[in-house]
Order: sequence, then structure tokens, then C-alpha cells
Amino acid sequence: MTPASALATPDQIAYLKRLCVQTGKTDLQLCAMVGKTDFEALSKGEASKIIGTIKLAIGGDKRADGESPSRFPTPLAIRQLVESGGEIPKDYDEHARWVVTHTRLAVELKRLAGRRSRSEGVNRGGDIKISDLLKHFRTWDELAKAFDVTVPTAKAWGEILPAARAYEAEVKTDGFVTAPFRNA
Repeated sequence: MTPASALATPDQIAYLKRLCVQTGKTDLQLCAMVGKTDFEALSKGEASKIIGTIKLAIGGDKRADGESPSRFPTPLAIRQLVESGGEIPKDYDEHARWVVTHTRLAVELKRLAGRRSRSEGVNRGGDIKISDLLKHFRTWDELAKAFDVTVPTAKAWGEILPAARAYEAEVKTDGFVTAPFRNA
């Protein structure tokens, strides 16, 4: 016999009755899942097991307003979402959304902090040579694609990248070349 303190709570029993209506099953059918014949004889653990099994079978719980409950993602799920850059699912709870957003910010700050200083680019802070860009992008096609221009336009730049494109080159090469120092 299960002690009274370990019996299913009135809320669990009420929820099980709602699940009977929702699934079209009788209380006897649900209780049989754990070898019992009556809701009142269920322990808290047995009631939780039935609830969990039924919720899984019907695709999750619904709140009273018809919305899916908030999800509490695992650390692995958060890491995968941060690394993929994907959109944060709408059913993530507010704390999970905060963690994803702020982890992304921290990752971006770490990336920026780890970038080379201006003097560490292959051009050492001087003019950016097209030959250096070709070392990075490997082909004229890739170089032109990166700067969203045609190959003839890129070739028309000559030997030195136009100054107006210097910072863009630094960003697109992730610091392989760096924008020249300019004294004001």
C-alpha cells in the first residue's frame, strides 16, 4: 500500500482526467500503463510517468491559452544554436533566449578581441596590395565576389586596393590585411 503522502496529488489526478478526455482513453486504460486500476491508487511517480508518456504521445502539453509551453533547452542545444547563428525558437523561455543572445555577444566580442592589430596584417598597416588579397581569396573570381564587383572592375584597381575599400578588405579577410594607418 502506498503511503498517503506519496499518493498522486489532486492536481495530478485532475490533469489525468483531462488527458482522458483529450485522448479518448478511459481512466482504467491510463492506469493500466503502470499496473493500477484507479487514479486514487497511483503514487506521485506513477502519475508523473503516465502524464509524461501521454504528453509525449500527443505531441506535448498545451497551456490554457492554447500555446505550447516554454522550452528549456539543454546546454548542448544552446551551444548548437549559438554556433549555427540560427533564429531563436519562439518557444524558448525568456532565460534561454537571454543566454543565447548574450552568448552570441560574448562570442563576437571574443572574436573581435582576438583579431590582429593593424600592424599584424600582411601589409603591416600600409597600403593593401592586390597581390595580398589574391593570396587570401586565391582567385580573381573569389576576390571580385567578396567585394561584390566584377572581375574586370577588381583588375582595374591596379596593384593597390583603393583606400575607400581598405576597411572593407580588413573585415572581409578577418584581419589578413589591415586598413592603412592614416595621420590626420
